[in-house]
Amino acid sequence: SNSNIRNIAVIGDTVWLASNDGLIFFDKSETESLKQYEQFAPVYIKEFKASGRSIVSERYFDYNQNNFQIDFVGLSYANHQDLQYRYRLSANESWRYTRNKSIELSSLSPGKYNFEVSSSNNGIEWNPDSAKITFTIEKPFWKKAWFILLVAVAIISIAYILINRKYANLKKQAALEKKASLLKTEVLLAQINPHFLFNSL
Repeated sequence: SNSNIRNIAVIGDTVWLASNDGLIFFDKSETESLKQYEQFAPVYIKEFKASGRSIVSERYFDYNQNNFQIDFVGLSYANHQDLQYRYRLSANESWRYTRNKSIELSSLSPGKYNFEVSSSNNGIEWNPDSAKITFTIEKPFWKKAWFILLVAVAIISIAYILINRKYANLKKQAALEKKASLLKTEVLLAQINPHFLFNSL
C-alpha cells in the first residue's frame, strides 16, 4: 500500500517508488490512468531535527533547543515534479505556501506547536489529511510558575524578617530611651530633693 511509500523518482520513462518493503517501478505512461483517481497527493514527514540532531521520539525540548528542521515528501504518481505544499504551526495560524520539501523553524518561543503540512497537485485542491507532528519547547526555569512562586515566597519572607527586625530595633530603642528618661528624671530628683529639704527648714 502507498502508506509504506517513502519517496518517488521519475527516471526517463520509469517511475520508481521507494517503500519500506523495497523498490517498485512501472512505466510512466501508466500514470495517465492514475490521474483519473488520484485526487490528492499524500504527504509524509521524512525527518525531524532539533538543533541539527535527528529526533525519533522526543517531543519535549529545552528553551535553548528552539531551532528545528522538518523534511517531508509528497507522493504523486502523475504530478510528482509540480507538487506544492502548505504548512502551519497551529490550527489558528494561516497557511504558508512553498515548493520546498524542507522547512526550517528558527528561534521558536517556548510553547506547544502542532506542525502540519499538506500537499496539492494543482495548488487549488489540498489534501485534507495533513502530515502532523506535535512538539513542545519548555520555558526556562526562571519563567516557570514554581520558580516565580518560590521567588515570591522568598521576597515576602525576607521582607517579613526585615520588617520584624526593624520593629524589634525600634521597640528596643524606645525602651532604651524610656529607661534613659527615667534615669534622667531620677538624677534630677536626686539633685532637687536636698535643696527642697534645706529650703523647707
